[in-house]
Amino acid sequence: MLNKLISFLCAISLLAGCAGRAANPVTVNQFGDEKKSCQAIKSELRNIDNNVQRLIPESNKTGKNAALGVVGLIVWPAWLFMDLSNAEKEEINAYRNRHDRLVSIAEAKIVQFKLANA
Repeated sequence: MLNKLISFLCAISLLAGCAGRAANPVTVNQFGDEKKSCQAIKSELRNIDNNVQRLIPESNKTGKNAALGVVGLIVWPAWLFMDLSNAEKEEINAYRNRHDRLVSIAEAKIVQFKLANA
C-alpha cells in the first residue's frame, strides 16, 4: 500500500512538471531598432499592445487552477490540466520592456529632429 502511494505521488510530481507552457518572451533589444522609422516604431508599439491585451486574460489562471484542484481531489487526472507556469506573465513583462525601449528610441528621434530643425 505504501509503495503504491509513493509511486502515485512520484508520478504526479513528474507530470506536474509538464503543466503549463514554456515562456517565449520577446527580445527587448533587437538588431536595427535605432534605424527604424517612426512609422515602424508606431506599428510595433500597436502590435505589442495587442499582444499584451491578448495575454492578460490568459495570465489569470487562479480560478481555473482552483477548480481543477478541487475536482482533482475526486478525479486525480484533473490535476494534469492545471497550468502552473508563469509564461504569460514573463511574456507580458518582456513586451513591457520592449515597449519602453521603443518609446525611448522614438523620444531620441524626436529630440534629434528638433535639434536638426532648430
